[in-house]
Amino acid sequence: MESKDIRRQTNRGGFSLIELIIAIAILVILTGLLAPNILRYVEKARQAKDLQALDTLREEVTLAIIDGDIDEYANANACNFFVGRGFTST
Repeated sequence: MESKDIRRQTNRGGFSLIELIIAIAILVILTGLLAPNILRYVEKARQAKDLQALDTLREEVTLAIIDGDIDEYANANACNFFVGRGFTST
């Protein structure tokens, strides 16, 4: 009877190896399911930030062209750049 009491006291030490492996496997699976969604939201936020910066740049160049603060070379290149033709040399 005394040996059963000793075994019960020694088995209270914590989690078994199988329980730890299962818990880690569940965490890995959940991370694998959530990671693509998180990365997609990060990429969308980056694209939104870049589009906002591009819109700001477009407005600044347009205002500079209207005000006449840009010479003809820069004016032509800015128009070509925003139309999508890239920069040209004159």
